[in-house]
Amino acid sequence: MTKTFLLAATALTALVATSAQAQAVLSLSNVDGTANSGIEAPLKIANELTIPGSGIDTLLELALTPTTSAVLPLGNALLTVSLGSDTFGTTVTAASVLQTPGNCNPTRSVVSGGGAGQSSVQFLLSNMSGCDNANPIELEIPVEINDKNTVSVSTVFTTEAGTPIDGGSASVASAITFASGFLVTVDDDGVLGAVADVNAVPVYSNLQITSGSFTQDLILGDVDLDIDTTVNKDFWQLGDVTQALVPVAVGDITDVTITVTTPTGSFAGLTGTIDGVNADFALGIDDSAGGTDNFDGGDVTVSAGFTDPDSFVIAIADGSGTIEGATVSVSAALNLTSIFTDETATGLIDPITLGGTNFVAPWLAINNPNNSSTVRISNHGSVTGPVILTLLSPSSGSSDTCDSTDLSKLANVPANGRIEIDVADLRTCFGTSVANGDVRFTIQAAPDQLTAKARLRSSTGTVVETSLGRLLETDESY
Repeated sequence: MTKTFLLAATALTALVATSAQAQAVLSLSNVDGTANSGIEAPLKIANELTIPGSGIDTLLELALTPTTSAVLPLGNALLTVSLGSDTFGTTVTAASVLQTPGNCNPTRSVVSGGGAGQSSVQFLLSNMSGCDNANPIELEIPVEINDKNTVSVSTVFTTEAGTPIDGGSASVASAITFASGFLVTVDDDGVLGAVADVNAVPVYSNLQITSGSFTQDLILGDVDLDIDTTVNKDFWQLGDVTQALVPVAVGDITDVTITVTTPTGSFAGLTGTIDGVNADFALGIDDSAGGTDNFDGGDVTVSAGFTDPDSFVIAIADGSGTIEGATVSVSAALNLTSIFTDETATGLIDPITLGGTNFVAPWLAINNPNNSSTVRISNHGSVTGPVILTLLSPSSGSSDTCDSTDLSKLANVPANGRIEIDVADLRTCFGTSVANGDVRFTIQAAPDQLTAKARLRSSTGTVVETSLGRLLETDESY
């Protein structure tokens, strides 16, 4: 009698498995009826959350829902549950398959696997007459999170002979994912930044707001802070008393440390306020919640007044000091509460540029045994202000600047005269290890009184002379 019963069940199962449309669905669900007693829906966890060395033990609540046309076997079936790259936090037992008297109430036992630290378990199920599309097979699977990879889970449902039941396999590809809960970005402001005025007396003693057909502003960029409240910091964990699903919040930020880096000396000793009233030049940040802080190439910590989103404006005050051109980089560090790992972002904001006339001489020979270079700058007007050389895209090493403190002839270009920068001068400025590089010449004078030419002499005696163009539209250095 028993033998005939099992054969009939097997034949029925095989018939159901041949349907091309049959495919059971595996999903996260509140299978025990108690909210937040496990992971009951796809969960996003803050990527900043610190995972202890022992891992985080949680529980996946799963429903394997048969299709409406499925007829499950009354006899034995095998259900294999596997995790992706994660493992079981505690031993999986037969009780991990839930029983609901009067509905889906299968007899169950563990056939293999399921030990703590393993990633697969196989159950033997029978008596599934109450399991159907309205009454799914329900599971509670313990999982230990040891890294920040996506947690996935899959099932394989077959007869003892290996014939697929109701499509055979199902999965939840992203049961638990990790995402940034705190988003900090550094941006320029999209408008030309501060330009020091070449026509000021003394030169570069204030900022030039309009240059040519372009308009600059005092804002160089900002640090933006956003919080993603769909990302959670707390969820069901083994031994967690609250058992709550808690998103990240503004209160998780202790403070923000913003560090501004400029070339050495660009802002040394300069102080003041951001609004430019009776102030020397000073970089500063303006918290959108109100209040200002100043820094002069160091860092500033903002410790109150956060909102979501929030923005910290990087600006430069217009005052009575003298300023140098600078490329400005910003580092913004979010200091978070103890359960998180701090977050840091870096980026470039608008440069602080020098008004005047610029010529760029491409790929000058500085320490090249086969070639030598000379640049001649001619002045057809009154004496100019200082000349600054900037080494760009060098063949080795990093960019550098050179002024009259390094090479005395850069103090000015004489009225109705000229200066020549030869290979010896270039080596004085930039050392003896750079073979070639582009060099930008910035002269504190109006462009209509200046011309420049670069001369390249090869080892064979060939001389090539090139007239250098200048930046007429903006009169700025970049």
